[in-house]
Amino acid sequence: MTVPLPVSGDGGRWRSPISGKDFGRLPVLLASEQRAARELGLRNLRRQRGYDRAAVQWTAIRRLLAPLETVTSSLDVPAGSWHLTRAMNDAVAVLLLRCAEMGRSYWGWTAQEWLDLLGQDHAAFQQAVPQWAEGSVRPFLCAHAYHLGEFRGLPAGARTWAQRGAGESETGPFRGSRAEQAQG
Repeated sequence: MTVPLPVSGDGGRWRSPISGKDFGRLPVLLASEQRAARELGLRNLRRQRGYDRAAVQWTAIRRLLAPLETVTSSLDVPAGSWHLTRAMNDAVAVLLLRCAEMGRSYWGWTAQEWLDLLGQDHAAFQQAVPQWAEGSVRPFLCAHAYHLGEFRGLPAGARTWAQRGAGESETGPFRGSRAEQAQG
């Protein structure tokens, strides 16, 4: 299943899924958000089987979670790909844990802080993230960096994936779904 890409009122040009959305873009992390991210724990943050969907802490981190879910839902990932779904959930968990660790929301991260998380290569990435975050998480983190951090300093392969995964090609925006493009 392919989800139509977001379009604007300017002739169908591609737009970031967070454009025009009223997210609380404060660079600070509230103490309640930091505490909630820690209290949720890995099982919940990674949304593993049996996680507590009703935990009160989800409400406390809603300001951080909504933009992450918006970006995640815009990615062109085949339905039923459990391993990619797990990687997307793990990317969100990595970002929430990094916010709690740094004491700042991702809205306030510098380009260098995003790059420190993403790494210049796979080995650097594995050093920067928790051991449970597999290599398949990195492209999803790149997509979040591209949209939320407006970070354009991605390593070449990661930049290509972030752009294509979010509906933008290196030669310009995609128009419609990938299936529509293939048909011409």
